[in-house]
Amino acid sequence: MESTLNFTNLNQETGAYVEGFEAYKDAELRKSNPSPESYRNARSVRFASRWSRDGWYVVPYLRYSEMDFLQHFLPGEPRERNDQTSGGVVLGWDVASTETVFMTAGANLEYMDGHLDQWQAEPLTDSSPFNNAVRPQGWQYDYDVTSVLVAAYYDLSWEFSEGTRLVNSLRLEYLGYDYDNLMLDGNTQDDGTTCDRGGCLYNRPSDRSDNFTNVAGRLGVERDLGEGVGYLTLGSGFRPPQATELYRLQRFQDVADLKSEQLFSVEVGYRGTFWNAAAYAEKLDNFIFRDARGFNIDDGKTRAWGIEAEAFRTLGRHTFSISGTYAEHKYAFDSSLAGGELIEKGNYEDTAPKWLANGRWLWAPSNRLSTELELIYVGEHYIDAGNTAKYDGHLVSNLRGRFAMTDSFAIYARVMNLTDKKYADRADYTYFSADGYRYFPAMPRQFYLGATISF
Repeated sequence: MESTLNFTNLNQETGAYVEGFEAYKDAELRKSNPSPESYRNARSVRFASRWSRDGWYVVPYLRYSEMDFLQHFLPGEPRERNDQTSGGVVLGWDVASTETVFMTAGANLEYMDGHLDQWQAEPLTDSSPFNNAVRPQGWQYDYDVTSVLVAAYYDLSWEFSEGTRLVNSLRLEYLGYDYDNLMLDGNTQDDGTTCDRGGCLYNRPSDRSDNFTNVAGRLGVERDLGEGVGYLTLGSGFRPPQATELYRLQRFQDVADLKSEQLFSVEVGYRGTFWNAAAYAEKLDNFIFRDARGFNIDDGKTRAWGIEAEAFRTLGRHTFSISGTYAEHKYAFDSSLAGGELIEKGNYEDTAPKWLANGRWLWAPSNRLSTELELIYVGEHYIDAGNTAKYDGHLVSNLRGRFAMTDSFAIYARVMNLTDKKYADRADYTYFSADGYRYFPAMPRQFYLGATISF
């Protein structure tokens, strides 16, 4: 038996975007916080235990999380609180294990009880007349959601010819939601009075239940080639709508009639001793997004293809590794988004760089001392769905070191952003602001020193 218990506690003073073209390069803006009152407090506890015997395993688990944060990015800065308690069990069984056939099967059962509320402390007076009218002071959302998940799966590898294997996986999943609105239904204020300009922005659906049944699978062939394995795989996946997509609605949408997102892919590649490479193509249907009316809809489609490669080699006390990918992710539909942003079929997905790369040099001059130099590259990419604005990308370096003073005590140090590069952790473009461009500037050069003790 093996058990784990994890606890996290985060009390964070958060920040807002800095606005203006390439504002992250400005020495003063880079260190500023336009929203010093913002915060995020979050806690979580997770427990899991694994029992196994004679080809069977059982993994019961319990999880709890809660978060309280200020939505400083919205007019009126409402505060959100949410919490989730869930528990379940994963069951597994080695159905077959021979020289030519290996198969496992199992099931997953889970129950979740969650809550979300949103409250605005003060009347909004400093935004547009429309925002001031439709974002009232007081409670805006307050609801409970319970969910039940039931899933069954299997994973098969069959060597039907020497060095050649058929691989096949399948997962059948049912997810049911039960939503309970704890406020007045509709888009009134919390006391039942209406807002000007056609009603309040936030709309609370009536109590309802929704369920989703989905199947995901994998079918492929693997072939031993020299010291590696070549493969061709067809796959499918899914993502059911989240509770917030179904029940956190706006204005005139009383029901979000959403389907699960569906992903279909094909991949061909090679896994070797010193290098791996793969090429893939995929399509995503029922992509969920918020349209210009503020409705959550599932009419989106995306298409993508890409090439990935990595190489790694150890020479004495030096280990080198490099990985990179080139990919094109495009929208395959036309739509109008909030604020006048237009998606046209063939546009590149925003925040999806074509080029990504990572390189590492690990040097261990002794059994107790090791250092690592890391390079991270993010390529140029669009930062709005209309493909009118770009971020140039960046190349960042980090340095890490570790020294084991004893078998149980070690000290470590790291220098992040070694060259003090001025870049953005996140770049965005908004049609709600005259500046348009906005960024989360990356941290300047940082130094860390710590220690680890093992018992």
